[in-house]
Amino acid sequence: MSMYLSSIVKSGLTWIDDEEEKEFIWSEASRRLSERCGRTAMGEITRRWPFRGSEQPNEFELIIREPPLTGDSLGHKTWGSSYVLARHLPQLTSTSLARLFAESQKESRLTVLELGSGTGLLGIAAAALWKVDIVMSDLPEIMANLHHNADANRSVVESLGGSLKDGALTWGSTSKGEVDQALFGEKNQFKIVLAADPMYDDIHPVLLAGTS
Repeated sequence: MSMYLSSIVKSGLTWIDDEEEKEFIWSEASRRLSERCGRTAMGEITRRWPFRGSEQPNEFELIIREPPLTGDSLGHKTWGSSYVLARHLPQLTSTSLARLFAESQKESRLTVLELGSGTGLLGIAAAALWKVDIVMSDLPEIMANLHHNADANRSVVESLGGSLKDGALTWGSTSKGEVDQALFGEKNQFKIVLAADPMYDDIHPVLLAGTS
C-alpha cells in the first residue's frame, strides 16, 4: 500500500485535466502515507472521544486536538491509557473513592488535580463524569494546546456540572513561568490526584517527589 500511495504522490496525474482535483488526490495520498508512517509523520489531527454506556446516564463526546508530534512533545499525543482510565471513572465513585465523594456531598465540593494532562482527555472527562472541579497541569510548552482543548469542551463539561482550570506545573521546579502559583501555590489542596502514564523517564519519580 505504501508503494502505491508513493506512486500517486510522485505521479503527474496527466490524465486528469482539473488542477484542483489533482491537488486533492495528492493531498489525500500524502495524508494516508503519513498515517502509515506513524503519528510523528502526521500533521495536526482532531479526534472525537465518545462516552456512553450503562454507567453513564448522560452521553457526551469530547473533541481533542493533537498538534504535530515533534521532538520531545509527547504531551501532544492522546495516549490510550487516558481513555481507558476515563471509561473507568464512574465506577470509582462507588468503589475506591466512595468515601471521598460521600464526604464531598456533605462538605465542600471536590477539587481534583491531574498530573501530566497532555491533551487533556482524562481531566476533561473526569470533570464531566464526576461533576467536580478539575485542575489540569503539564509542562509550559504543552499548555497552549491543553488550554485550547479545555476551552473547546468547556460548555459540555459545565452543562454536566463540572468545571475546568489548567496551569503549568513543572515537577521539581518552583521557578516563575514553570509553576502556576495561583493554582498550585497552596499545599495539600487536592484530595484526589489523577494521572495516566505520566512517567516515561527514569528521572520523573524523583522530580515528582520533589514537587510540593
